[in-house]
Amino acid sequence: MKAKVFQEHLEKNIIPFWDQMMDFEKGGFYGYADSDGKPVKDSVKGCILNSRILWFYAASYQLLKKPELLEKADHAYQFLAEHFYDSRYGGMFWSVQADGMPEDTTKHTYNQAFAIYALSVYYQASGKKEALNLSYRLYQIIESKCRDHEGYFEAFSRDSSPVSNDKLCTCGIRYS
Repeated sequence: MKAKVFQEHLEKNIIPFWDQMMDFEKGGFYGYADSDGKPVKDSVKGCILNSRILWFYAASYQLLKKPELLEKADHAYQFLAEHFYDSRYGGMFWSVQADGMPEDTTKHTYNQAFAIYALSVYYQASGKKEALNLSYRLYQIIESKCRDHEGYFEAFSRDSSPVSNDKLCTCGIRYS
């Protein structure tokens, strides 16, 4: 019974909400919905949100086996790989403008991890080796640039210099 209720909620409420957030003009998914749930078309697009959307459609496809869900995952993957991935220095930008141009080029370890989760599930759903390869590149960046002898640093500039972690905490820690 619970599985049937979950599937009905997924198909009648959750999927339609994210479907309306798909940006057919500029790619990816709108980064914000107003209080009525309507997309704000010129809003900034965050990597964590877009990674979660990629994961959602890929996982939904694996559950429901509906080809249109994989097509939406493809749409999400394309934008993530083309606009969030920094082809010059590696890693995923924190956010991009509505048109996909970098908005905040901070590289946050948490952000990279969400992209790895999404890319891994997308690879499972699609079999696209380039998604798996991108997830490995992100993992290598985390291990080579984010790690210190005690754990992991949280935030970096575009070229991997440690910076303040103001994305997820207001603790005010700054690195020089």
